[in-house]
Amino acid sequence: MRDSVGHFFKLIDPSGLTNSTSVLKELAKAVTATGVSMSGLDTLSGTEFEGLITRLLEHMGFRAGMTKASGDGGIDIVATLDQPLIGGRYLIQCKRYAPDSPVGAATVREFCGALTADRRAVKGILITTSGFTAQATEFARGLPIELTARDQLQRLLEQHGLLHAEITDLHPYAQLCTAYGSMVEFGSPWVAPPVATKMRAAHGSLVASLMKMIGQLGFR
Repeated sequence: MRDSVGHFFKLIDPSGLTNSTSVLKELAKAVTATGVSMSGLDTLSGTEFEGLITRLLEHMGFRAGMTKASGDGGIDIVATLDQPLIGGRYLIQCKRYAPDSPVGAATVREFCGALTADRRAVKGILITTSGFTAQATEFARGLPIELTARDQLQRLLEQHGLLHAEITDLHPYAQLCTAYGSMVEFGSPWVAPPVATKMRAAHGSLVASLMKMIGQLGFR
């Protein structure tokens, strides 16, 4: 995480932000490239969640790629495992739901249809940040579909080094300064000197987006 966020700071012109769009894109890459905290997981967009799962699969030995945003037939990621017996083509659907909104049987049924239509996949995996209803679990029983709920996802992220600890004792900006050895100023009165790096955000949306991304890294 240090290298990824450090790269973000290199993009900043001390006299001001010259290209806020490119900065946001680079930091968005850094967020899912290094993982998230469990609270940060719930702030990811659907696309960011798919990116995180793609990286998780790569850590697990798969060759994985996200499908196009539309026309994917309910398939978000296609992954291939080059191993005997358990290898082959896997289709993955990602559902970034609130923890208290379980995935229902209708979603699993639609995913099963996409899996059947593909004809080449050996297995389908439906991954969610919530859980599954009893009906969904019952429908998937006996089918080549694996349901991965929030608790199992948490264990996988931790096992493969993509789960960050929750950090709540410091202001997010102060925590970044502690971790990366410099003070960062957004024109906020709480920042105390010495200020090694000043970032002047000309657009309020940039600050709001940065705060969201910092939250995804586990800083609250």
